[in-house]
Amino acid sequence: QESTVDHKYGFHVNRAGGDVLDAIRRLKPGVIKSVEHDVGFWREVRTMLPYVFLIGRLVLTPDEQDQFVHNPVGSGRAFAERILRLEVNQTTVRGRRVFDAWESYNEVFPESEPADKKKRYDDFQVAFAELIKQEGFEPIAMNWATGNMLGDDFLNYFVGTMETYTYLGFHEYDWPTMWRLHWQNIMEKDEGGMWLALRYRRVMDQVRKVYGDKHRAIITECGMTQGVIHGEDVGPWHTPTVPPAQVEKIKTVLRALKEDPRFDVKIDIDQIRVDEPIPEEIYWDSLVWYNGELMQDDYVLAALLFVVGAIAPWHSFEHLGGIMDRLESFQRD
Repeated sequence: QESTVDHKYGFHVNRAGGDVLDAIRRLKPGVIKSVEHDVGFWREVRTMLPYVFLIGRLVLTPDEQDQFVHNPVGSGRAFAERILRLEVNQTTVRGRRVFDAWESYNEVFPESEPADKKKRYDDFQVAFAELIKQEGFEPIAMNWATGNMLGDDFLNYFVGTMETYTYLGFHEYDWPTMWRLHWQNIMEKDEGGMWLALRYRRVMDQVRKVYGDKHRAIITECGMTQGVIHGEDVGPWHTPTVPPAQVEKIKTVLRALKEDPRFDVKIDIDQIRVDEPIPEEIYWDSLVWYNGELMQDDYVLAALLFVVGAIAPWHSFEHLGGIMDRLESFQRD
């Protein structure tokens, strides 16, 4: 069922709970992803929203994920079999499976890894997808950490994946705004931006030249993290974890962007402080901007807000509360 809502935001859920269920009931997102597979909770969601596209991810440690290099095909099948054995995948609601799709590994390695490892992961993803699809689910590929991989990587090293999958996952973050590096790159280097937020478009422009309309993009994680500026991997509601001088340097760039007539910077730069979290209004401005870009690309199915229903150590990324209220108002109005 096509949504008539003028935004593409869905939820990345890390736990079940009444507050998460209430947000789902209020916002009725068209796409939800979860790392929590509570059967009763998701049966209730599927009953409430029969049309929702529900994605699962099974969490493994980095060391567990890295073992695929020894036997890519065997590892891909074993991971699929492990997912298919989950209780939630033995359950239906009115004849429909609870989950629709499952991701392959998560942020498995950076783009700096050698070509042979990338090709081995291609074999892994193909083997994973074949078994997942055989059982009636959609597989979702890639899901690299933000700022990793480009169209050349997709086309040169993941040929099997590109031919096997429909859904390609992307993670997109920036800080202290989601448009910072995109516009900064245009202002300073005239390279078109799209290196962090909107990187999916840089990739998909190349992919679509070869494969046309075959693929759909899902931003399987999006939001803010200080990790992109070499701080800790913490969200907008955490105080800066980089030196104050670095924050001030970033603010100088933002002021230059605000003075440049090419960029529509509305925020008060001085609201960004060296000793305080990002103000909710500034983060919301970023989400409105990012959604405006997403709406221009019909091949983008959704962007999933990380996170709705946080568990440790992700509480500084929580979208329940003011952002949810703003999104509900935006959606209603």
